Amino acid sequence: MWTGADAYDRSLRKMIERGAALDERSVYLYARLSPRYPTVEVRIADVSPDVDTAVLLAVLIRALVATSVADDRAGRPLPRPGRATIRSALDLAARHGLAGPAIDPWSGAPTAAGTLLSRLVDHVSGALSGLGDDRTVESLLSTVAARGTGAERQRAAWRRAESPAALVAELADITWPAGVLIGAT
Repeated sequence: MWTGADAYDRSLRKMIERGAALDERSVYLYARLSPRYPTVEVRIADVSPDVDTAVLLAVLIRALVATSVADDRAGRPLPRPGRATIRSALDLAARHGLAGPAIDPWSGAPTAAGTLLSRLVDHVSGALSGLGDDRTVESLLSTVAARGTGAERQRAAWRRAESPAALVAELADITWPAGVLIGAT
């Protein structure tokens, strides 16, 4: 957490001066301000297996950023999990996805990932509505619930694969389903 833009900029400069990064574009943070665009880049789950998952993540992240900005401006406290809590949360998410345990960023307590997802959607519901994304999120969460997360689908493909080529073909089909044409309307 930085106290403001100047503190954030100083932190990035120090990383570059120490050799931890070549320039602002190569600074790796889980979330950072884009050095090129007026956006926040969230880089934890930045590779999605399909368009639906990418859109779901994008609208949830946008709503979370909008909610966090509004909360900060209103003087409401933001969650401030420590590094160990963040590392543990990331490890649990990578191992178990939505089907397993998670860590609540507000309390640091263990909780079910599904419960935490519901809490996130509730927390950002005002921003989702204001941005016109509430129905999109509802629909896409139903889609994920029905077919599984990207990680679940990839693990299932791994279990079914009779060869590396068959695995790659199935993963390619998840990303770009047969019959989908570029430029088709």
